[in-house]
Amino acid sequence: MAVKHHRQALREAAAAILADLPSTRERVYQSRVWPVDASRLPCLLIFTRREQRGEVSRPPRKFDRSLELIVEGIVAASEATLDDRLDTIAAEVEAALAASPNLAGTAKECIYENTVCELRAREGEKPVGAVQLVYAVEYRTTEADPTVGIA
Repeated sequence: MAVKHHRQALREAAAAILADLPSTRERVYQSRVWPVDASRLPCLLIFTRREQRGEVSRPPRKFDRSLELIVEGIVAASEATLDDRLDTIAAEVEAALAASPNLAGTAKECIYENTVCELRAREGEKPVGAVQLVYAVEYRTTEADPTVGIA
């Protein structure tokens, strides 16, 4: 059996919570791969970027961790209502994650931090609009086993 870090469980929980939102439906991917094929738009990408260690207990050590979880909504930029579509996706994501503030029991807390909207274009590609929502996810593991989140 493959070993997976608890971060993967957190991404999986977020993906499950965000599955089937009205704007993106089942198009939820646990990846930051870009560009996304036009047939898969609009969609959500869920990934983690950085993590910091907080408090440490005495041996056997337990680490409090703060993880940056990114939920990125992507839509075709050719739409005249691009900003409205991005805002709708952001509202759906925020409401869904607020309804499960501990990511279905996998985290201590999942707290909204900030949002960035942008237009992206690569040479030869059709431009897309993106809304990136950043969340701080607080969780704890032991030093010996980062695969399991603990209380």
